[in-house]
Amino acid sequence: MSELSSGSSAPSGTQPEASLEVVGFEPQRTVATDLVREFLATGLVSGILLDGSFARSEARPDSDLDFYLLLRDDDQQLPYPHRFERSGIQVDLAQHDRPTIIRRIAEKPMRVYRHLFGQILVDRDGGLDEVERFARSFMADFRTPPDVVSSLVPTLKGLRGKMLAAAGSSDETLIGWSATWSSWTIAEAVFAANDRPTPPGSLLFRMLSQLSKPADLGSCLASWFKGGAVARHEAGLRLLDFALDDLSTRL
Repeated sequence: MSELSSGSSAPSGTQPEASLEVVGFEPQRTVATDLVREFLATGLVSGILLDGSFARSEARPDSDLDFYLLLRDDDQQLPYPHRFERSGIQVDLAQHDRPTIIRRIAEKPMRVYRHLFGQILVDRDGGLDEVERFARSFMADFRTPPDVVSSLVPTLKGLRGKMLAAAGSSDETLIGWSATWSSWTIAEAVFAANDRPTPPGSLLFRMLSQLSKPADLGSCLASWFKGGAVARHEAGLRLLDFALDDLSTRL
């Protein structure tokens, strides 16, 4: 790994390995540089993962910083809150040891995306690399759990009835509202039908676009995200029907 690029030298005895050129705005880069040094100086951290919009090259000048610390021991947490402010920049921080990270992914599969799209800044013992390999294997082997299927199917049936009622009203405002409030549940169902964990909202469109079914997914997404009220509603119903048909066969 390269020496940390920050424009200032590290304190004696604290030589961070991270390059923070991926943090392309100030004061975020300076804040990130200082925090990485602080984290490493504790001796409790063996790895640092940059998460969020900077890791995905989607940051704006007002973007937050998101860090995930790989601890040597989960019982020795750094004394930072989960969310805090530094020099006007919001910082989100999570910290766990490797076994806990892996357990948490298994408990809530959405968490796998952090380790697929995050940028490893420091990995002194190879632990974050191990977690990334686990995440890729977990994603490749993922199958939607039966309890998720059994919960989604009746939910989708009820939602379908409500959306059809909205469509029959000829009230475009109601139709548009129906398309909006149904969208997250439909997205969850489409991911489930493709045997993929639902991602966080920041990755939703990117990951939807990479799914393999239904066959007309591309045109459905174009209407669902960019169309008017009626077009969005029709696309949502099409995706709902696809997911409902697929998941119903698994009961």
